[in-house]
Amino acid sequence: MNTNSLRSEMSCVIMAVIALLGGCGAHVYKPDPKVHACLAQGDYGQARLLVESKGTPKKDSRRYALDRLQRLTLCNAEGIPDAADPIADQAYDFLRTQGVNDDKTAAAVAFGGGNVRIWKGEPFEQAAAYAHIAIHDAMQGEWGNARASASNSLFLLRDFSKELAEMPAPPESQAPSQGQQTQPHAQAAPPSQIIQQKQYLKATSEERRKSKKMESGQRPTPSSPGELEVTYATAPSDFEIGYVLKAIAARSAHANEEVLECLSAMRVLRPNLSGLASRIGGGRYNMVLVVDYGMAPRKIGAGYLSSYTEFVPVTPSDDRLLVVRYGGISDSFPVVTDLNAKTSDLKWHAEEDLSLARAYTGTGLAAAGTAVAASSNDTTTQIVGLIAAGIGGYLMATSAADTTYCDLLAQRTYVALLELPPGGNTVEVMIDGRPETRLVLPGLKGSVSGEPGLRYVRLPEQPGEWAQGQLHYSNTRTGPAPGSQLPYILGGYDASPPTEDMMSIYHSHGLPADVDLATLRSVYVAEGIAIEGIDPPTDMSRHILEGGTSLYTPLEGTVGFARLFCQTHPPYQPRSAELRSLRERVQSGVQTAATSFHDPIGGAR
Repeated sequence: MNTNSLRSEMSCVIMAVIALLGGCGAHVYKPDPKVHACLAQGDYGQARLLVESKGTPKKDSRRYALDRLQRLTLCNAEGIPDAADPIADQAYDFLRTQGVNDDKTAAAVAFGGGNVRIWKGEPFEQAAAYAHIAIHDAMQGEWGNARASASNSLFLLRDFSKELAEMPAPPESQAPSQGQQTQPHAQAAPPSQIIQQKQYLKATSEERRKSKKMESGQRPTPSSPGELEVTYATAPSDFEIGYVLKAIAARSAHANEEVLECLSAMRVLRPNLSGLASRIGGGRYNMVLVVDYGMAPRKIGAGYLSSYTEFVPVTPSDDRLLVVRYGGISDSFPVVTDLNAKTSDLKWHAEEDLSLARAYTGTGLAAAGTAVAASSNDTTTQIVGLIAAGIGGYLMATSAADTTYCDLLAQRTYVALLELPPGGNTVEVMIDGRPETRLVLPGLKGSVSGEPGLRYVRLPEQPGEWAQGQLHYSNTRTGPAPGSQLPYILGGYDASPPTEDMMSIYHSHGLPADVDLATLRSVYVAEGIAIEGIDPPTDMSRHILEGGTSLYTPLEGTVGFARLFCQTHPPYQPRSAELRSLRERVQSGVQTAATSFHDPIGGAR
């Protein structure tokens, strides 16, 4: 074989190796469009099932923490915190026991079997996870646990401002214009600014490390994770929602000094939260609404070979207030936390690892190896060159930063404090000037236990008719609704689990007198329906009102409750001979007594 032919073949082999190794690169996260479509419509139940279908129970899976955070947020949004109990416990244990740095700041990854890197999220994502665990606990009335989780969301952060003060100013063409400074709240830096800061810190660290090695006569090598040669200070957290939740929880525990510390932090961090802080301290509320809106910023690769990451806004930031109306009262509350603002602050980003060094080292090795292999006539030299080029290709292919992120977090969070009168209340929430976000929550009751209740409300971007708050189905939270009080599976409008107390009502609306509770429940079993209070809450899947096999009642005052009970659904379709037989008996017995506004079998008004 002649030299030119050999060189040509060597070049082809090298390119093939590099292309092959390119498939082994870092993880590029792709959000599920089906899940996002469900979020936009407020169908958090279906979104939860889609996420669960891809979940993993393996702690050494790199998706383990992400899976739990996504499922937890969706259970909270659906208003079924009981179904998330094991998920919340697993997420809390994972965050608490793995990957805390020596300086008590949060580590970005944990390590599983074989030293596999497991995603833990950027610091702001970990803080959000703790906040959702606190919300989960508070929705169940467990304010002591909520206090612990909220406290854990306020871990120390790494502040590089001293080093960044020496960073050269960007050219005027890259500086934000005056027009970009019109929004005082959550002013996000231009995307390139974060990358410039990371590149500067990395270059500064490498230069100092190189100088130290040369002074000691050692060969300079790239730094390892956690060995940045730059100065930083550990700084208190500025995670506002963490302070709010901690203050409310601490007040329930009569921990007055802790309450005052949190309220003081709120006023210092964000003066426009002073009014909310005073109201928390005053204690004149019996219901807390944590209201989320929008989509979290998207994580992308940037810089040389996408070696760094930055976040780009999906939902724009603004200072619009949350307007809340109930019982003739109209009130407004400011944005508490904006994730666009957090991701524009370097303190809330994890440290970069070896990726940039790998990129440059890989480029050099690939180029040098290719040149040696293609120019030499010596077979051994050619093989060495090929190996070097292959290693370089691998380093280049795996240098891209991991863009995994929790895409289901919300862009902004509000906290509203309500003093509800006794009984069920209709509460309207809406972002000021955004009528498409209007949501009416029927039947919300204030707590009478001395501790406030809490509801998590995630405002959808494209709500359906259910957002008007008109109840169509009876349930265990708000009681009877208009229409036949037969069970939904029998053509009625009762969507509560069958109980002894309901049997007399069912009989008065046409259920044969010889059908007792045990017989009726056996029909549910024949249909394969899991019933809240009988079957484990973790077995709850799609609700029977939406064509599923579960019967449960989300907490009133949540989107899940409104979506299920505040719109009409198609009639239930029997699956078993037992139900078909019972429906025939009911139909024959109530035909003459059917009301003018209800078809007991058709199920439509």
